[in-house]
Amino acid sequence: GSLKLRRLSMTQFLKLLFLSSLFWFSSFSYSDNHAPTFYPVEVFGCKYNEGQGLDDLLRVAEEWNRWTENNFSKPYAAWVLVPTYVNSDSTTNDVAWIGISTSFEDLGTVQDEMASKGQRLQAKFDKVSTCKDHTLWGWEMTRQSPNPTPNGNLTFSACTLNEGVTREDVLAADKKWNEYLDSINSNQGSSRWYPGSGTSNDITFDFLAVGGSSSNAEWGRGADAFVNGGGGLVQASIYGDLMTCDTNRVYQSINVKPIPAN
Repeated sequence: GSLKLRRLSMTQFLKLLFLSSLFWFSSFSYSDNHAPTFYPVEVFGCKYNEGQGLDDLLRVAEEWNRWTENNFSKPYAAWVLVPTYVNSDSTTNDVAWIGISTSFEDLGTVQDEMASKGQRLQAKFDKVSTCKDHTLWGWEMTRQSPNPTPNGNLTFSACTLNEGVTREDVLAADKKWNEYLDSINSNQGSSRWYPGSGTSNDITFDFLAVGGSSSNAEWGRGADAFVNGGGGLVQASIYGDLMTCDTNRVYQSINVKPIPAN
């Protein structure tokens, strides 16, 4: 069967995007004999204040990045997400910030250090934008890009597993899909984000399927393969009986703090 499409507006997505004190996230809705490794992703959904914009945010982020080199004791990487293909009628946030760390404890440590030592920079961020949404997600990699780049774009699609599907079923499908992507020399990376602390109680999906490309051109190459090269049929044959996913939303991703070398 083919993948069934459902709609998730940008408003809903960014609403899903003040972290609670519980560093935990919802469990799988399918059985799992071997617990996977998850990494924390914090997401802020923000609106620019009057007279402010992306350039202002990136200017503060650059200063903040230099500051973190001597003030963050744990690894932390961050990106700014700018809407590219979304439903503008339902857009309530202008930009998103995503940050990842190597563990939930490390993320909490970085947050404590920002709260205790970063008030001056936080005030500069607050002058640029108002961020009412702050949520936590559990991130699981499903495909590492053969040639990863710090910038590019990210696609998000909300997926729900069909009844009776096991983790083993999904992992076997991932293997087939990754083999197909290898066969067409795709540079795409992919992961799944599971909703956790602070996310909406109205969530009806199991996870966000997230794909990463190094540029709009590379994303377009993947779209060509999917739409005109039979990739959509291959994907449907692999995942169609396992899950239903809605249409992609696409965001430009701008790296504002690189992944630590170590």
